[in-house]
Amino acid sequence: MGTKQGATALYIVLGIQTERQSMKLTPTKASLFALALFVAPATMQAPAFATSDGSIVVAQAGQNSKRIDNIKKFLERGRNIAKLSEDQLQQRLDRVRGFQNTPNLPSDLMASLQQAEQELSNELSRRQQAGTGGSTGADQTDAGQDNGTKNQRNQQQQSTDAGAGSGDIDAFLASVTPASELDDKALRQQMRKAAELSKSSGVSKDQRKQLREIVRASRDEMAKRKDGGGKQSKDNGTQQDMAGKADSGGNGNTAMDDNADPEKLSDAELRKRLSSMRDRLSSNDLTPAEKKALRQRLASERAILRNR
Repeated sequence: MGTKQGATALYIVLGIQTERQSMKLTPTKASLFALALFVAPATMQAPAFATSDGSIVVAQAGQNSKRIDNIKKFLERGRNIAKLSEDQLQQRLDRVRGFQNTPNLPSDLMASLQQAEQELSNELSRRQQAGTGGSTGADQTDAGQDNGTKNQRNQQQQSTDAGAGSGDIDAFLASVTPASELDDKALRQQMRKAAELSKSSGVSKDQRKQLREIVRASRDEMAKRKDGGGKQSKDNGTQQDMAGKADSGGNGNTAMDDNADPEKLSDAELRKRLSSMRDRLSSNDLTPAEKKALRQRLASERAILRNR
């Protein structure tokens, strides 16, 4: 039914043209023609209308023009294909090939699309031949170096875990020298060894605690030397005197007999006293009560130093 109505409308428009050419179009006929057009279907495959001379013009959709604009924007944006994955490269290549099928495509856009297709195809072929999946040589080198470093660290850690038994740790703790009596190189070596042993699988809870105290004491000593600027020999003498008194007393009271007000001590003096307390805690000759009291005092005076 719709086809018949469309044909009728077309016939009416052609009739208008014929009547106008013959100059026999009366007002009555014109009204009848207008009524016939009004009752014709409102939608057809393409809208039609009569021009001033009565000829039929079919409106063309602007889809092709819009597609060409999209191609221009696609090419203007561009992409760094070296950073795309293989899937992204393939998707972009398919899209470029699809654009080339656009009707009435300007020659310059066709040339740009063909060039983009060639670049994408070459990049995909290069990756497939190399089997890299998009990784560059520099990326592979960096990844290899990172893996090598991690493997080396893992091997060192495994070696430490396997070789550090309880007896080895006890032997190290027995050989520990007070931080103030060591030169810089020996101090770093002792601190490094204590840190490694504290991470081994065979260390007990008490041993780990002692090892960490050694690491802290070593760090404090290194910081003190950096701040003191050449006073190591004087500090060493004082520290040795205190250690001798502790050995003669046998109960660790020497470190606690220093009742000077920590608020009145200089930073260097307070650090020295803190280091002495740590050395006494690592000596393993204190009673549990003495250790507890010394740790409380150490924590209190350390807080004073930090708050300055």
